Amino acid sequence: MELRIARFSARGGALLGGFVVLGWCLHDLGVFATSGRPAEVSGLAGPWFVALFLGTLLGALCARRPVFALAGLFLALLWVAFAMSLRSSLSAAERLLPREVFLFLGAWILGARAGSSPIAGARAGSARLGISLGILGCILNARVHHVKLELSWWLGLAALAALALGFLRGAVLRRVATALVVLAPATRIGAEAWSEQRLPRADLAPPARAAGPGAKDLVLIVLDTVRADHLSFFGHGRETTPHIDAFAREWAVAYPQARSTCSETVPSHASLFAGLQPKPAQLLFDRPDEPFLGRVPLAERLRQEGYRTCAVLSNEMLTHSRGLDRGFEHYDDQRSSWVGDYLALGQICGESLLFGHKPYREGRIITDRALAWIDSLADEGAFFLVLNYMDAHGPYIPPPPYDRFFAEGAPRDPLVNDAAAERELFPLLYDRELRYLDEQVGRLLSGLEERGLFEETVVILTADHGEAFGEHDFWVHGWMLYDELIHVPLFVKPAGARSETTREEPASGAEIYGIALDELGLAPLPPVPAATSGEWNYIRMRPSMLTDLPRESLERDLVTWLEDGVKFIVSSKGVVEAYDLEQDPGERSPLPLDATALEAARERARRWWQEYPRPQRKAPELDAETLRRMGGLGYVDEGSK
Repeated sequence: MELRIARFSARGGALLGGFVVLGWCLHDLGVFATSGRPAEVSGLAGPWFVALFLGTLLGALCARRPVFALAGLFLALLWVAFAMSLRSSLSAAERLLPREVFLFLGAWILGARAGSSPIAGARAGSARLGISLGILGCILNARVHHVKLELSWWLGLAALAALALGFLRGAVLRRVATALVVLAPATRIGAEAWSEQRLPRADLAPPARAAGPGAKDLVLIVLDTVRADHLSFFGHGRETTPHIDAFAREWAVAYPQARSTCSETVPSHASLFAGLQPKPAQLLFDRPDEPFLGRVPLAERLRQEGYRTCAVLSNEMLTHSRGLDRGFEHYDDQRSSWVGDYLALGQICGESLLFGHKPYREGRIITDRALAWIDSLADEGAFFLVLNYMDAHGPYIPPPPYDRFFAEGAPRDPLVNDAAAERELFPLLYDRELRYLDEQVGRLLSGLEERGLFEETVVILTADHGEAFGEHDFWVHGWMLYDELIHVPLFVKPAGARSETTREEPASGAEIYGIALDELGLAPLPPVPAATSGEWNYIRMRPSMLTDLPRESLERDLVTWLEDGVKFIVSSKGVVEAYDLEQDPGERSPLPLDATALEAARERARRWWQEYPRPQRKAPELDAETLRRMGGLGYVDEGSK
């Protein structure tokens, strides 16, 4: 009898160990599959198999020597204590030995006790017990991290039901009921995963007529959150952009004095698409049925000319619900597979640690989607393609091998890099992300060349805004209008040979619409009132979590313009700053202004605000998942509702 129980315990322990890990894997599969791009879960398959083997081995060892389980718990506690004594964050310790290890060992001890009982072993079974406990353990982890709770509870109910079904009478009945319990969440996972592959907005029909035979293709590349002075083309100390540098040197016209119209994503993109300053551009998209200043968005204009139009976007702030999809036949604003702080077994065990931890689609996916769309056209007329790459945006989690580029240094926890104590690493992490982004832009340009499209395609490369690294006691972007936030790259490659290499005159993001029409040989834009043109920038201030400035000093509007080499920044509280950008490019020493100059600057700003008052529209209601994702991008602080 003792020998039979020992043999059963060894076999049952191995099964229990393997199936606890399998339950963990199934839970992770459900979380990732319902978060988008389930096919990419295949990258975690290898670590899963390794973990299954180790779980089975550990289960068998613990069955033979139950003291191993207790020793494992003790060693795990020692490890966490040691990791935290090194002032490492708990989440960093979890990556090497997460709380699921405790759940695994605890589940095995519980399972071993149940498995040693002939009744429990016969009716519940080590496999059913192990897989159920593995799933339930993961639910406890998901509960802590607030990740995919609805799915987690579906799986949890299935696991509990599977466990309970072990007590049904009749083997056939137990198997049928267990299969139904397993199929229910599996069907749910499949349906969710399938729905994630559909675009949030259905495609429009192709234009009624095709563009003329001489029509040129147009590609607009927007590098989200890229400041000009961090490109090696402009003399940055690190070689961050070799592919963009080569493109600019050999093919494009550079605009070294280009500036975005805003330091926030949505107004800046609206300006790019509409050829207007942010306020009138936003009105153009907010009121699609009302003519505004005699123009339509660039995509709509080119669609009227017979162009196929497409946008592939990484920044989730550019969702079609904001109206920015006007004129785009194909608008790919699909969400990323971000799972926030969730720590998957495959990530812990293998090299895919960072999979799913960015709240945006990385550059590789944007390039792949764009080239696939071009291929789908089968040379059917001219096209207009917009790409938004977001890799230089926080959180800064550069993928291997770029996470070791340029210099030594890494945050204590690569998944949490916004702590005040580690801000000094932000420029390095940013440059690493920029180098990866450059690689993806290089892939796109090479893809155009391989398809025989590059030389005769107009390519415009720019950014929506920059990023601050404490230059004015401020971090990240938005909320300020200094040049680290609005001085952006702008390169324009014509179709065919270029006639010049550089244009030194100031250029605004609002001018890109007109530049594109000129390069395509289309009729120019209708004129607009003077207040809507020129070097104007507008932003509404709101408190930032990453600044040492008093909050009350940040709650104001700002407007800025260039005048004879002098940059003016005026706030709605009457504060005027003026900088000679040639002598003081870092904007550290404001020029002294007399009373007449101060009042003239304030009056000019007042005219702007009177012409374009802040829109009085109801703020959209955001669900908890959207708020969570926006928080991951730094758009919503922890106190936001």
